[in-house]
Amino acid sequence: MAVRIAWFKVHYPHWYYISYFSLRCDAYEIETMTKGINAIKSRLEEIRNRRNNPETAKQVTNRELATYGVLEVCLELYARGYKIGKIDLYKSLATEFTVEKDDHRIIIPPFTTIDGLGENVAKSIVEAREKGPFLSKEDLTSRTQCSLTLLRKLEVLGAIDGLQEKNQMSLF
Repeated sequence: MAVRIAWFKVHYPHWYYISYFSLRCDAYEIETMTKGINAIKSRLEEIRNRRNNPETAKQVTNRELATYGVLEVCLELYARGYKIGKIDLYKSLATEFTVEKDDHRIIIPPFTTIDGLGENVAKSIVEAREKGPFLSKEDLTSRTQCSLTLLRKLEVLGAIDGLQEKNQMSLF
């Protein structure tokens, strides 16, 4: 099994990383992962310093420890010339990472990597977008199970750039 994994890692790295992040990881810091190699390095250093300092070692959460391994793999991904793209309202899947169709070096994260956005909400977004494009943020919240809090997180991540606030158009 290890030989197969290594073969994919060498010959089809984008499929390896998609599978790894989709199946093996539970804790994500998607904001850090999408910002690039410098943000990942600084976050890894921050966690490492807190973990190695006897005074702050007990303050490191289990989530941060789980995220540490994910960020190490993400750092490797960037070092190999790949990158994590931002969550996209029309390209992201509900629970699995996917590859950008135009550039296989960009890996698109799923909606469930957002803290507080569960599988049911993610599936509702995917189902609603299959029925037609979203006209506005108001349309997004009415057609899906997305709350205003999650809508704000999507805004911060840049996933809903270009959507108007309301369905109404202004004539003047």
